[in-house]
Amino acid sequence: VEQCRELIKTANGGFIIEHCYREGNRVADWLANEGVEANHIVTVIINPPVNLCNTLRDDVTEVSIPKLLNS
Repeated sequence: VEQCRELIKTANGGFIIEHCYREGNRVADWLANEGVEANHIVTVIINPPVNLCNTLRDDVTEVSIPKLLNS
């Protein structure tokens, strides 16, 4: 994380870092979960599994998933 922060500081761009709930980026959430479970350093996905394809389709068609927050 610190290396990412330093990279952003040295870049001359208008970066904005915002929190995003997993429901807001389900593809990234799926990939992160796969990375935790994988025993490999690098994984290349040539043909994504059906459940990832469904998530990608939802992302492209802007399907929204509600998140209930505790008040």
